[in-house]
Amino acid sequence: MSTSLPKTPAASEGRYNRPFGRVDKYAAASCKFWDNVGACRHGSKCAKLHNRPLRSKTVMFWKIYNNPVRTYYNKSRDEENRKNGEFVTLNPEIDEEKLRQEANRLYQDLFVELSIKFGEVSAIVICGNYNLHLGGNVLVKFKSERSAAKCFAECNDRWYNGKPIFCDLSPVKFIDDAICKDYANGRRCERGDQCNLIHARNIEPSLVKMLNASQRAYYKSLESVE
Repeated sequence: MSTSLPKTPAASEGRYNRPFGRVDKYAAASCKFWDNVGACRHGSKCAKLHNRPLRSKTVMFWKIYNNPVRTYYNKSRDEENRKNGEFVTLNPEIDEEKLRQEANRLYQDLFVELSIKFGEVSAIVICGNYNLHLGGNVLVKFKSERSAAKCFAECNDRWYNGKPIFCDLSPVKFIDDAICKDYANGRRCERGDQCNLIHARNIEPSLVKMLNASQRAYYKSLESVE
């Protein structure tokens, strides 16, 4: 993660349209996908409430992973002006090996930088979905709300891989609730590209083990100094 590149405008300045949905009193119920996954297919047009937490251990990095989109939901109206919609299928060239390598590199870059700069990292989930609202997102869960708050406050002014970073505190409390169990267990997901749960990219187990061991050793060394 580069700190030498120029800073981007603050997220609140509107350079990136986050899918927050309804935040007013007319939204009668919370959106379960927003609460459990941190993203919603309907985005800012969702009729349900997208709660924006002031405190959380989880941070959502929007579109930081270069994952292609194969489908998206196109809202339209029919001949009688009734709301309609359909899934549009694209045909991008997909190199799974390249995506796997990029996922491993991104995982390591994020883990090392965020752990050292902000605090201990509990989990990182890279969304491997090929749909528009999930593809490319990364969930990072810290061990403390303070670490997550520092990450959110500072990372929106940074760049990664030639692109500005956009992140937010996420309502996701339990990472397991955000992940598609069928896909995670090697079974066929019936919803495919339309799945609203995360199809997590598999990271090399040896890399995850090495990074976790290094993090434990690093923070143990800090305790001994104190």
